[in-house]
Amino acid sequence: MKRFMVFLTIILSILFSYPVFASDLWDKTDIGLATTSLILKAVDWRQSLYIAENPAHYKEANLIMKEHPSKNDVNTYFAASTLIQMSIAHYLPNKWRKIWLSTWIGVSGSNVAGNYVIGIRW
Repeated sequence: MKRFMVFLTIILSILFSYPVFASDLWDKTDIGLATTSLILKAVDWRQSLYIAENPAHYKEANLIMKEHPSKNDVNTYFAASTLIQMSIAHYLPNKWRKIWLSTWIGVSGSNVAGNYVIGIRW
């Protein structure tokens, strides 16, 4: 978790220290992709909290978190990763923003589906 926090600090320092990073305006597609990504991330977050609440039955597959994270670890990870994900999306040019957000829809969607298969619902 410490490595993740160092990574978060570096990324945010870079993003917010350079005013030359100007973002394109968001269109309806960008907003839809971001909304979908955030909804899936919220479901994944809740599923990960369920895993943290039931360590005898499940283990976390996320490589950044421990197999049996605390609820605080889960909340810290998802809050920070959501901030990073959306901050990067904000500063990307329009074309790359769509690719970035679509990628995270795939990642979060895959996580949610995998958790669902092993019996973890919303």
